[in-house]
Amino acid sequence: MTTIIMLGGNGYLGREISRQWLALDSQARIYTLSRSGKNSLQDERIINIAADLQETEAVLAQLPMQADYVLNLVGAPAKTEEQEQQINVIPAQAAERIARATGARAIGFIGGLLGPKAFLETKKELTEQLRASGIRVEVVEPTLIYGADRSDALAKMVPLFKFLGLFAANMKPVLVQDVAAELIEKLTR
Repeated sequence: MTTIIMLGGNGYLGREISRQWLALDSQARIYTLSRSGKNSLQDERIINIAADLQETEAVLAQLPMQADYVLNLVGAPAKTEEQEQQINVIPAQAAERIARATGARAIGFIGGLLGPKAFLETKKELTEQLRASGIRVEVVEPTLIYGADRSDALAKMVPLFKFLGLFAANMKPVLVQDVAAELIEKLTR
């Protein structure tokens, strides 16, 4: 049985990874950690846990002792340094601690190619820190992710990004299905 722990696993990317992984491996168990502990996917192989990633020990108490993979899907551009810590840094540090505590084979991480300079620099620094941990880290660096059930303001700009992507690769949007498949493939090879 494969055990996957996903930080931020109830977002549209996490739901797509869950769908694809469960289709590939019927024995997989996915633990999704989120603030709400809710998930629109209903499957007995998905265990939803409400978690505050600042409280790693309390989170670990709710997880299995062993895991194969830890995925950090949490992250977004932030307006302040405090938000940067909450949204990007703390989840990456928690992913490393959880991976180490559960003996995970690898950490999956979402980097970035599109966004404010500070956000991209933070993602790059976090990738380097995770790789320095000695745990195998697989990174996917998408631009704008679209498809599935994403319906925010950026999703409405996909046609513009598709046009801009003809001239600049870091502007070309990518389907959520492709991002999920790439991360799963990198982790399981």
